[in-house]
Amino acid sequence: MSKDNSIYSKIIPLVIAMTVVVLVGTVITMAMPLLRDDMHPKLASTKEYTAIELEGRNIYQREGCVNCHSQMVRPLTADVVRYGDYTKAGEEFYERPFLWGSKRTGPDLARNGGRYSDEWQIMHLKEPTKFYPKTNMPSYAFLDRPANAVAAEKSMKALGYPYTQEDIDKVANSTELEVLTAYLQSLGSDIPDNMYVKVNPDDYDNTMAPMSTISPETKIAFVDNCAGCHGTEGEGTDVAAPFSDVIPDPVIDGYLFVSVANGIPYTMPSHIGIMTKRRMWELVLYAKELANKKRTATTTTTATNSDMSAVDSSVNK
Repeated sequence: MSKDNSIYSKIIPLVIAMTVVVLVGTVITMAMPLLRDDMHPKLASTKEYTAIELEGRNIYQREGCVNCHSQMVRPLTADVVRYGDYTKAGEEFYERPFLWGSKRTGPDLARNGGRYSDEWQIMHLKEPTKFYPKTNMPSYAFLDRPANAVAAEKSMKALGYPYTQEDIDKVANSTELEVLTAYLQSLGSDIPDNMYVKVNPDDYDNTMAPMSTISPETKIAFVDNCAGCHGTEGEGTDVAAPFSDVIPDPVIDGYLFVSVANGIPYTMPSHIGIMTKRRMWELVLYAKELANKKRTATTTTTATNSDMSAVDSSVNK
């Protein structure tokens, strides 16, 4: 019986040969392509973080925000409708490390920039339950303390981002809340606005709401999603004026519907993908109801005060 002297009968040489083959294949198929420029796409509008944005990003990582908020819009209809166009490789060119996340306890933040005002962002970070009563997000009021300009400068140097002393001074003169807000406002700011799903305002030029009643669920939705900015009775807050001041009387319902659906840059987010079309129409009716209620109360109070003034004048005479 002949003895098999092939490499297949020699365990150690076989393992070594297999390892070499796998390593060579890995280098050729995976490592080498990473050295090609076309494997590192960059959108023309993408730019480096500023010092204040980068320090905000560092705080975002430090506080574990990425554990609850993803930054990657998936190419699914529901994601694109709610958050905007799906995430492209080119917009991640300066992300070191990537902060895609793997879980959404809170909403995705990839397109967060410009959806709210700076004041809203800071107040929300301080007291999130004021805006969303059912949120699990904790308060970050303790971040109202000076930002670390030294750390910001070290980060800029390590990543090779251009900066000036003026940039570092801005960090030094800001709080951690403010630099974190600057970072949140930068997210998605490089992506053209037309990538968001929106309704066409021309379709609602002279349109009135297709219903006349408001369901109890809509009033609950108002408290959960809108009262934090507008007040439970539409009386306004530090971040939004009273409905009676911003909703004309009379008003075309379609004008308000477009505002609710598309949002207003740096003021109010879009509600497409969050609410049904009927819910948004009912919110329009409810906002008008609250505005008229406030106007009526104001008119009554003014008339009463005028009557009292007239009585006082008569008595004084």
